[in-house]
Amino acid sequence: MRLDMMLRVAIILLIFAVIITSYVLYMKREGIAMGKDFENQVKTEKFVGVIKEMRMGCYLTGYCEILLEPNISILAGYNPGDASPEILKAQEGIWGELIGFEVGKEKEYIGRKVEVYAEDKSWLLGSNYRRYTLKGNKSYYIKLLP
Repeated sequence: MRLDMMLRVAIILLIFAVIITSYVLYMKREGIAMGKDFENQVKTEKFVGVIKEMRMGCYLTGYCEILLEPNISILAGYNPGDASPEILKAQEGIWGELIGFEVGKEKEYIGRKVEVYAEDKSWLLGSNYRRYTLKGNKSYYIKLLP
């Protein structure tokens, strides 16, 4: 009876060890550092892409999203000069800039090339989708190319 109980405890500990090891390997593979300050782990990227859609709800909510081909999403804050206090509150924080874009001409930019320098937030979503943000650094940008 005592041997049976020890065997059960050993099996439970083995299962627990396998689960913990699997989790640590997953975190390592995904590039998530354990025990570190995530706010200070910023991965940036500079690249060129083609605009496929511009979701400009930021005029109401304070946030815009620009979609590039293939499967790239960039969160970009935009602050029109006559922004309401509600929009300014939603925009709290430091944002990069949109260079060469004009309000009201969003449809004209579909299919145009842009250069992007932004923080990579792809780890937030699945590996088939790349997500970036202009929030957090004034040097981030999306620049419309000729």
